[in-house]
Amino acid sequence: LGDRIIRLSGIAAPARGEACGGDMARSDCGAAAAAALARLVHGQAITCRVEGYDGFRRGLGRCIAGGRDLNAAMVEQGFALASVSVLRPLEVAARDTRQGLWADAGQLPAEWRRR
Repeated sequence: LGDRIIRLSGIAAPARGEACGGDMARSDCGAAAAAALARLVHGQAITCRVEGYDGFRRGLGRCIAGGRDLNAAMVEQGFALASVSVLRPLEVAARDTRQGLWADAGQLPAEWRRR
């Protein structure tokens, strides 16, 4: 947000340049996740509530754009993993319907995250 970095809390998404396997290995999964977030916020006012800080002193928070919870939307669309239990049902649904990063059966996001 401007010159301030706020990480979405409760989720884990691939970094830019990170491939997640299978057919997606030829593409940048991190860039795909970033593009998904850009689509969610495009033209919308964004508000974030910082709830803590990561090891690099970047804010960790919950953000809303156009009335939509961005943290949940990233998991729901399959471009992030849930790291909190409240978002896990969204991750399961995205995986079951092969949304976003789950669309490629070559290597699931849990495997790229372990790397």
